[in-house]
Amino acid sequence: ITWKKLECFDNERYKVQKNMYGLYKDAVNYYKKSLESNPEAQKYLFDRWLKKEDFSKFHFWFSDSWIALYNYLKEKWYDDKQINDSKIFVNVGQRKDKFIGRIIFPIQNLRWDFVAFTARILDKWEPKYLNSPASDLYDKSEILYGLYEAKKSVVDKNFVIIVEWQMDAISLQSAWFTNTVAISWTALTEKHLTILKRLTHKLYLSFDGDWEGAKATKLALETIKNKGFEVRIIDIPKNSD
Repeated sequence: ITWKKLECFDNERYKVQKNMYGLYKDAVNYYKKSLESNPEAQKYLFDRWLKKEDFSKFHFWFSDSWIALYNYLKEKWYDDKQINDSKIFVNVGQRKDKFIGRIIFPIQNLRWDFVAFTARILDKWEPKYLNSPASDLYDKSEILYGLYEAKKSVVDKNFVIIVEWQMDAISLQSAWFTNTVAISWTALTEKHLTILKRLTHKLYLSFDGDWEGAKATKLALETIKNKGFEVRIIDIPKNSD
């Protein structure tokens, strides 16, 4: 009886996760067209030296409506609980997309499933960035942004460049440093290192040249110590990123 209850629980959890993967994928596909029709959002990305083909490669999108995504997901037969659990909306009662006016950087796991979002505001609103909270699908201590795109290059080149933020990884991958990943909004963890060790034993740390970047580098070195990695630090000029 105990085993049957456990099996039923696991199956239900799998079903919930599968539905959420589908919801995130539908959200990404729906809002891609909004980026294509928004010159201001495209300009921000072009000013960061990105190319048009990078928009689809990294699945950028732009949220331009409070309620359009909610209505679309309802048309796709997602119920209010699923939509609320996605954490994309302020709350289902208001049906407001909390990423409104922001460029969205979807975060993927190694299976290429969309599991979370980082959103960057175009105006002067605060906060500048909004991030998906931790969930059953998203544990930032074990997900490295850009690793799905970078993993073949990491193996081929036999080293990985680790940066702090999503846009750092995107910019470097776009500039042919295709073996770059980002820790994004957390410290480098042992879970990250376990994943990377399957691909390479050579790490290049490239964190910002400010006090926070120096602190992140020091913490990373403490975590890497005695883990069997060959480590190099890329020296970024002071107060630069």
